[in-house]
Amino acid sequence: MTDKTNKTDPTGWHHAMKRAHSEGAYLGDREAVENIVKGFVGYIFRRIDRVSDGEITQEMAINADKGACYKMSLAFMGEDSDFTSMGDWNEGGGLARFLRRELGHLVDVSGDDRHIIEQFFALVVMAVYHIISQLHEEGESALEVLPELIENSTNMLLGMPGKIPL
Repeated sequence: MTDKTNKTDPTGWHHAMKRAHSEGAYLGDREAVENIVKGFVGYIFRRIDRVSDGEITQEMAINADKGACYKMSLAFMGEDSDFTSMGDWNEGGGLARFLRRELGHLVDVSGDDRHIIEQFFALVVMAVYHIISQLHEEGESALEVLPELIENSTNMLLGMPGKIPL
């Protein structure tokens, strides 16, 4: 089955616009994707705060991070009804192919598409943990890389160049 949103004729445009204005956050909207990434990163910081406050264990935070990576992989594969996919980019493996090419030196590219996208989000988690570890050494200046992480992650999820600062 072909995805009509990838066609350049008026019918494809109509279907793309319909997807963009549906209920869930549209994964082709830069602002929506950036907000998803910001929320993902924010939850990592909150989990770390909860570990510091003794509310949860480090193991619980790690398991929550893994679960969040899995949930994001489903969303960006078009398998979560809370999000509206960009057609073949999300559902047809376009994003996974892009990430394999861009991150092949950092991730296991032999896994299925979901696993590749899950690994991408795991790299974001690792970058946040790295930023937090730098806070102890560099102070607040370590947070200066956070906007870069969010921008580059957003870019990559939309198929544009980016780099995860590890």
